[in-house]
Amino acid sequence: MSKTGAVLITGSDEILTREKAAVLIVNYLGYEAIAKKQNNLFKDVTSSQGEISLVSQLGLMNGLGSGLFQPNGKVTVSQGSLIINRIKNKLETPITWKHAFYAIQSSSQKEWIKGYDAVSFGWSQLERDANNNFMISISNTENDFKVPVGFEAPMDFAKANGVETYLMVYFENKGMLAKSFLEDELQRASVISQLVSLSQGMTKDGVTRAFDGVTIDFEQFLSSDLKGLYNTFIKELKSALQKEGKKLNVAVQPTLYFKGYDYKGIGEAADHIILMAHDYGAITLTELERQMGITTTPLTPIKEVYDALYEAGLSISDKSKIALQFSFASLQWQSQNNQVINSRAYTPSYDKIEARLSLSGSMKHFDHYLQSTYATYEENGIQNIIWYEDINSIHSKIDLAKLMGITSVSYWRLGIIPEAFNPLS
Repeated sequence: MSKTGAVLITGSDEILTREKAAVLIVNYLGYEAIAKKQNNLFKDVTSSQGEISLVSQLGLMNGLGSGLFQPNGKVTVSQGSLIINRIKNKLETPITWKHAFYAIQSSSQKEWIKGYDAVSFGWSQLERDANNNFMISISNTENDFKVPVGFEAPMDFAKANGVETYLMVYFENKGMLAKSFLEDELQRASVISQLVSLSQGMTKDGVTRAFDGVTIDFEQFLSSDLKGLYNTFIKELKSALQKEGKKLNVAVQPTLYFKGYDYKGIGEAADHIILMAHDYGAITLTELERQMGITTTPLTPIKEVYDALYEAGLSISDKSKIALQFSFASLQWQSQNNQVINSRAYTPSYDKIEARLSLSGSMKHFDHYLQSTYATYEENGIQNIIWYEDINSIHSKIDLAKLMGITSVSYWRLGIIPEAFNPLS
């Protein structure tokens, strides 16, 4: 029997009701945290409301119309088979678009480029010049996002392997910077002109290469006041790029915290929307939190990822445009006498995490409720916990995305992606 086929086995001869089936499905998938926060969608449901609402929203079990679910109705063998096949078919859907970023010391994994459909090169940044005019910088040595020496090598490699190339432009909104830029029609036009020109040909050390398009990564849009302004910029940029045969991707942060993104408007203009549903864990703790010994800071808790996917799927009619992004970050806390020692999390590399896990006394864990991975060990009387991503935590989110009709993924970034995610393996 397949793993999926075990979903609706109760372990007894009792009748399997529709309510019990919903609970079994949610528990099997590890979605209890998601179900806990769901609103009741049916008039005749008085218990297991979250589980029933969730399986309905995921399209795994259907209501009977008129706001009814019939929770006490029996699940027949044929109905059970139908439900299992729905889950199986969704989970076995292949990834349709695989994207990665190439930025900040990515050359060690250059060969991996050919395993992706598209790669965005993080070599530019929106900033102000000496005259306070906004510009696209590709050479500021103080920026992480600048064109490296020999930039043509990874680009030529991508082109030779049929991989689309995009110029990523980064911007972090500080204060009123985003608003002052987006409100100024002339500044927008100037930046758009620069981006179109760079996509047609970027030059360094006498070498010029063109891109297939542009990937916009504007972050920290907290205020809803930016929604309309940002939509205008994205639509203007799309129009200008399209005239030159270029494409547009837009990276967005979850709207639960970042209110300045209008998924619907961006989705109508962009070719792909890269959903940065990651880095949810706190990186600093207050004195009270340290005294309380709080160390549960998962990077991608399943409930928060679901919320981001749900909002994106609800707003963007063409789900093939949505790509769920993963970031290979880490958060490490140290505790002694039930109190956390460090106020800011350490961020060990994945090589160091794997090296630590190879030592005696180190243990790897998977939190079923959070669908998140962490490691623990003790050293010199100090307890350590490290939250990070592995094959289990990533695949649990990919499975969730597939169940929601989203089959594209993105990874930040080449150079730090663990071998388990080598696209060539």
